Amino acid sequence: MSNNQKLPSQNTDLTVKVRKSSEKLSENIHIVANDPSLAFYRIQEHVRKVLQPILDKRIEVIELQKDLQGHCFDMEYAVRSMKDIEASGAIFSNIQDMVKNSIFLKQQLKYEEIKGKAEKLAHPCQTNRQQCCLCELCLVDCCVLSMESCYVWWRDHGKCSVSVLSAILICLV
Repeated sequence: MSNNQKLPSQNTDLTVKVRKSSEKLSENIHIVANDPSLAFYRIQEHVRKVLQPILDKRIEVIELQKDLQGHCFDMEYAVRSMKDIEASGAIFSNIQDMVKNSIFLKQQLKYEEIKGKAEKLAHPCQTNRQQCCLCELCLVDCCVLSMESCYVWWRDHGKCSVSVLSAILICLV
């Protein structure tokens, strides 16, 4: 019977160990059974808290991306414009040459206008450009239309010496 006496104490010890093991096993089963739902609850709670700030940041990033694309377009346009300006150097030099040529032609026209006004005061037949015997003496071009008109012009303008005037008078006779 000595075996029997040891039995109750072993039984109690064994019962305590079995009870502890079954509680731990039950607790583990309960944790494993409820852990996914608790994890999903925690994930849902986290997403609900973080979702609005993430959306705000995403909208901000999209706006910044649009602004950045606009600035990139502006920079590309500016670079293209600068290249076009550099390429137009030949055109500007051509324009500069044309302006210089225009100024020169304007000066020539002004000179011709002044010269035309001076020719009105000049010899009456100087535009014909034929030489007469009188003009050979004083080396000035005149016409042979009328020797009297030559004489009158030379006399009035006083451009010839007395010998030329006398030569004119000899030619008139």
